[in-house]
Amino acid sequence: MWYFTREGLHKAVRTVHRSDESETLAITQASEGNITVCAANSLSASKNTKLDHQLDYGEFMFAKNHFLITIENARWGNKVVDAFNWFFHNLDNHPLCEEGPQGERALLLYTS
Repeated sequence: MWYFTREGLHKAVRTVHRSDESETLAITQASEGNITVCAANSLSASKNTKLDHQLDYGEFMFAKNHFLITIENARWGNKVVDAFNWFFHNLDNHPLCEEGPQGERALLLYTS
């Protein structure tokens, strides 16, 4: 989920703006048989990535909103989007949320 946090989104924008002419490009397959060209370094995981349970609860809940929009825009299908939406709804309304930071931490450990 880190890629959908404010920090992850900011790093992605900086990476896109930092590309230069000598950068290595890679061809990747997109949906429906289309192909796309992207920077080869964008295909590897960021060295800044945090595991879900390393995020604080606020970061995680911010990220889930962007994640849900992204998978819907990527046309993952209504069943998948609904399943994730239901999962996050149950997580956000779980009784452990009322236990403060310890409850939120327990929920983050559960999600990852």
